[in-house]
Amino acid sequence: MLADLFMALCLVFWSFFVKHMADTVYAADGLTGIQSMLILGVTFLLVCMLTEYGDSYFRARFLRAANGALEKDLMSRILHYDINAFNSENSAKYISILNNDVRKIDEMVFRLLPQTAGNVICASVCLVALLVYNPWNALICVITTALQFLPPLFIGKRAAAAQQKYMESLDGMNAEIKDTFTGFEVIKSFGVEEKIQEKSSSTFDRVEADAFRMRITQGKSIAISEGLVYFGCIVQMIFCAYLVIQGEITMGILLGALQIANYVVNPARQITSQLLEYKTVKPVIARVVAVLDGEEQVEATEKVSIAKAGQIQVEGLRFSYEENKEVLHGLNYRFQEGKKYAVVGGSGSGKTGLLFGIYWRNLL
Repeated sequence: MLADLFMALCLVFWSFFVKHMADTVYAADGLTGIQSMLILGVTFLLVCMLTEYGDSYFRARFLRAANGALEKDLMSRILHYDINAFNSENSAKYISILNNDVRKIDEMVFRLLPQTAGNVICASVCLVALLVYNPWNALICVITTALQFLPPLFIGKRAAAAQQKYMESLDGMNAEIKDTFTGFEVIKSFGVEEKIQEKSSSTFDRVEADAFRMRITQGKSIAISEGLVYFGCIVQMIFCAYLVIQGEITMGILLGALQIANYVVNPARQITSQLLEYKTVKPVIARVVAVLDGEEQVEATEKVSIAKAGQIQVEGLRFSYEENKEVLHGLNYRFQEGKKYAVVGGSGSGKTGLLFGIYWRNLL
């Protein structure tokens, strides 16, 4: 915050430097004016560099602490879930939250908080300086700048809905990718790579289509806000030119006022963009909060009863993925009731064929 205040003061100092330059040129002070400009310029350069570095350093420390705390809290909360609570959601959703949602919050919340605070400080300090130049110009600047906040307020809900749909699409994609890689041996054994690729391509296209709609919705708000920014700049320039013609202000004040007005308008433009991003990311925040505030213990809502099959006798069982590639060669085995068995074998050895293709279908 302190670094942002110093940066705002540097911008005010820069506007006065521009005013001093114009006054020096029009007053024809000669080398005396040039020397004072050189001293002011070097001073501004040093202060600006130190302030910018301090601002970047403290923002980096804030992001490290905030992101680290959020990631640790999420992982700790998930690990403390019981089995029923954990299985109430597809595990791919937790992966999506830790990978995608946390990054979204980093980019659109944690990074924006110090930026927004800095923009508010900059706009406020520079607005005070603009009042010193000319109160009427400051009033026009406030009115035209306020118009920039209208598009995010009206389009924000649609942007949030588009973001929500996009995040749900990412969840589905992550779940599908997880299932694909988990069953990679089965895919290779049955030779269904082309079908899986076709299904994955369809999923990727759907996700990108949702992302496209989200970006288009945001783009409408940004385009309108940008138009209002330039509208405000045109109005201020015409008004300042009118004051110069009427002899109300000097050319130096005109240049200084326009310079400082930019430091009010541009931070306000960034704030409107950040407001839209915050409205867009609200569904993501809600998903993360739902995990952090979720119940650690959940009662099973549905109990599955499976009839006992007793003893299972396998005699002369044969199985092949291809006509000339048999993997189960006349298997004979008796599975005793109440005992636990592990089916172990290499890739393509018939484990899945035994369990799902024969045991599961015939028994249950």
